[in-house]
Amino acid sequence: MKNVLHVEVLLKPEKAIEIPELEKVIRLELKNIEPIVPESTHTTFVTDGLSDFVKCIQICEIENLLDNENIEQMAGVESLDLDTYLIKIYFYKLDDSGLVDDATSDEATCKMRRCILPNVDFCGIWESLVFQEPIKEILLNYAQTGMNFARHNVDTNVISYNRLILLHGPPGTGKTSICKALAQKLSIRLGQQYNFFEFIEINSHNLLSKYFSESGSLVMSMFQQIKSVLEYGDSLVFILIDEVESLTRARDAVLSGTEPSDSIRVVNAVLTQLDNLRKYPNVIFLTTSNVTEAIDTAFTDRADIKMLINPPQEMAIYTILKAAIEELIKVKLIINVEENDKFDRLPDVNAEHKEVLNTTQKLYQISKESVGLSGRVLKKITFIAHSIYIRQPQCDGVHLFLDALHKAVKYQKTQDAGITKIK
Repeated sequence: MKNVLHVEVLLKPEKAIEIPELEKVIRLELKNIEPIVPESTHTTFVTDGLSDFVKCIQICEIENLLDNENIEQMAGVESLDLDTYLIKIYFYKLDDSGLVDDATSDEATCKMRRCILPNVDFCGIWESLVFQEPIKEILLNYAQTGMNFARHNVDTNVISYNRLILLHGPPGTGKTSICKALAQKLSIRLGQQYNFFEFIEINSHNLLSKYFSESGSLVMSMFQQIKSVLEYGDSLVFILIDEVESLTRARDAVLSGTEPSDSIRVVNAVLTQLDNLRKYPNVIFLTTSNVTEAIDTAFTDRADIKMLINPPQEMAIYTILKAAIEELIKVKLIINVEENDKFDRLPDVNAEHKEVLNTTQKLYQISKESVGLSGRVLKKITFIAHSIYIRQPQCDGVHLFLDALHKAVKYQKTQDAGITKIK
């Protein structure tokens, strides 16, 4: 059985074209792409006229390559032989409206923000997220399986599945970002099965009222709005509840007097409404938490998949920093780059004792020293390096920038340690 190669094609919004005919052209175009490697994007085409309709072609993941050994084998492959893969092509356009406050609420009490998917605001998030483990692939496969079960009306009394994901871990590890990216990815992959996709981001803090018993009513009212959206059966709705612990405080803490007594009404309302919405086959709940110990066990038991998102380790950090430096090279903020300055996809992890390190080995050493920094900080560390240690519009050479990056990592760790001491 062939492995599956997924290919996503972003169409230009102003152009209309017959998809079956375009798919034939795309398959021919793929044979002309050299090299063709996973996780690569192509914006120039050989086929005449294709650029009139297509903005980019993205070569995505290969299905059935989730184990680390196979992934590492593929990392060294310079180009794929397309004849050995089953190619699945997905066509989509981006909505440019972005996340907007729900029209039924004023700005001060807005309970949710909404947008249509796929959305320009979520474009590129999936590709920018790097984890040591195959977290993205696992979540994508889980969500697709959940929707497949729902479409086939699998009896939830026989097989329990709530289509509820709980991501937990320290702040800054990408939990919220991967929820948005997963919703975007599914809206592309399931584009033929639903007429439209909607993303709803719940503002948990605006559901908590200072007035006794009002919070539970606000939760009920918000879920009633969501229910009205779900009743359009030709849509798929993603509901993100960030910092879900604020709505699902453990009830034993309430009873012991360590939490406000009104919290129990909120928890009961959330659990009841989740159970009510479970009957709708066109909804996926995406939730995140920084402190899972505070969450009521009745909520965590309802989650089909509970995944810990840890801070990135050296291999993931290497990939994040490599992408950032290559972006600076592309936009010419790092200049005078030699051919031998390019980074390998996988570094030589046994190069520690070499006296002179090449760019790949240097970056890997910096990545090892960066362990402990959050993903959020790592995404800005190249900016910090440029602003503090380069101080010029352009950096003259990759090695000079790597020296600056090394100093920036040490600087950031010192700053983080200082904040920790103050706490």
